[in-house]
Amino acid sequence: MTEEQQKYQKMTARRSRCRRVIPETGGHSLDYLRDCFNLNPGGRTHQAQHDVGTVVEMIWNIYRPRLESAGLTTFDSVADFSRQTPVAECIDIIRQACKSTTRRTRL
Repeated sequence: MTEEQQKYQKMTARRSRCRRVIPETGGHSLDYLRDCFNLNPGGRTHQAQHDVGTVVEMIWNIYRPRLESAGLTTFDSVADFSRQTPVAECIDIIRQACKSTTRRTRL
């Protein structure tokens, strides 16, 4: 596999993992997600410190609660989930878990 093919494969895998947890967004670039979820609003884009802050905030406030609500609480369970196919089933798992969590918090 060429270096270019490896880069493409990594990019595709990253996009696929992102779609599993936040399927409602139209794009999955860091800039798009930052704007969509209003993450790190004071930070500038494409500066390492601010980009890291955005990723940390996204993992802590978006990814973590969704994964935990689906019972994915260990590194191994999240890693397995990130490779699970078809992606549509993963999306359903997250959506169902988020719905049940929302119902419980309203009671």
